[in-house]
Amino acid sequence: MNQSKKHLARLTAFMLVAGMSVPYVIPADVQVKELNVSAEEAASELSAADLFISNPVESKNCTSYFDGSSSFQMNGRTYYQGITFENRDPVIVFDVENVNSISFTPGMMDDQGYNSETIIIYKDDVPEEVKITSDIMYDERTIDVSGCKTLKICSEDGYTAFALAEISIDGVSPARKFELPEYKDTADLINRAYNKKEIYETYDGTQTLEHFNMNGRTYYQGISLDRDDSFFMMNVENLSALSFTIGHIDDKSMEEAEISIFLDNKLYKNKTIKWAGGYPLRENAEMTIPVSDVKTVRICKSGWGSVAIANIQADELGNPNKYTDNYVLSPYSDSAALMNRFYDLGSFTKVYDGSGIQQPFQLQLAGLADLGAADLLPV
Repeated sequence: MNQSKKHLARLTAFMLVAGMSVPYVIPADVQVKELNVSAEEAASELSAADLFISNPVESKNCTSYFDGSSSFQMNGRTYYQGITFENRDPVIVFDVENVNSISFTPGMMDDQGYNSETIIIYKDDVPEEVKITSDIMYDERTIDVSGCKTLKICSEDGYTAFALAEISIDGVSPARKFELPEYKDTADLINRAYNKKEIYETYDGTQTLEHFNMNGRTYYQGISLDRDDSFFMMNVENLSALSFTIGHIDDKSMEEAEISIFLDNKLYKNKTIKWAGGYPLRENAEMTIPVSDVKTVRICKSGWGSVAIANIQADELGNPNKYTDNYVLSPYSDSAALMNRFYDLGSFTKVYDGSGIQQPFQLQLAGLADLGAADLLPV
């Protein structure tokens, strides 16, 4: 059976078991050749919870995921069962006369917004609020609906896409559970970072023409955070250690900035990095974080200083480029090359490299030995 016919046959059978009317005429060849099993047999791949969410009484601006053929992302996980709420004024209503309890994991859909949302759940006419934020963790909720006729779920705000994932009915779980990310290399890890807010650029290390500089080094891999209140998140449930280098991006804003690292929404103590006196770090800060018992890492920056998280490594993941450490140190061919690569110059600083292009100045330039470049070739 080809996949399209198989899916059609299964979906039709699911609808029959759930008591739903079939909204289209089934092709004759499918009726004769493919529906040779009972509706109950075809629906055996679904659980009672899957069938329940497939048959709402009312639905507006909501999508139900129940048969495992499609998915959505939440906190880096891939979910195959649940309900997503999108656009303005989403609402969904279920008949719960034969149900005692409903459990679900609420959360924001990845990369779909950063505002908080308030879900209003009406058990018949009695409202109950559930608050959702972009950094909410895997906090399962259970709603007692015994003695109720209907359950209505809607959004009070309606500006950010959110989801109720892994919905269970009276303790019965979805047939297909969520999947954790399996990263094939560091580029895959970087590209699957999510909820990226005010991120100026992402460098995965696969493009040698795309790079940035930190303290004179040229980096081909990392994530730059240029603006105030910028952050990104990574799912690390399949990793044991995460390491990276934090530094100021050369020749960009040197205003004060602060990097904060959160593990499962808890500040990673003693790992807050702050510029002192408005000047960037004189050395890049290298950091390794154990994450074997961590689900998500969130790296935030406050302030307007330009910062990058570079040379990102995890466990034994390989690097998809020729630079083992994802950066290179450029050699200087002569003293002019050295001077032209000075960085983070002050507003009133001017470099004279001896090429004769600039206008001369009255004071004698300090010797090359004083610049620490005595062995370089003269211009």
